[in-house]
Amino acid sequence: MEENARVTRPKRGREVLKFALRAQGGKPHVREPTFTRVGEDKVIGSWQWLASDGERHQRFQVLTFREEKIIDMQDCSSHRQANRFAHTR
Repeated sequence: MEENARVTRPKRGREVLKFALRAQGGKPHVREPTFTRVGEDKVIGSWQWLASDGERHQRFQVLTFREEKIIDMQDCSSHRQANRFAHTR
């Protein structure tokens, strides 16, 4: 039996994240994502988390929809940047 065979690696995304965090010894606090509609075809999604070192992180994405499908996704580092992007396109 291989040494690595003792470790079972999960296959689902959330389980993989939890597995990686346990392996690093970190337990960050992840806040549920929020979504704000900013037009007929645009939504700003945001989420926050605390890293294992206590540093707070926040990200934003502008999603553009057409016929109920995401056709564009823009990553933004601030709410202001996301709002600007959403209202200029």
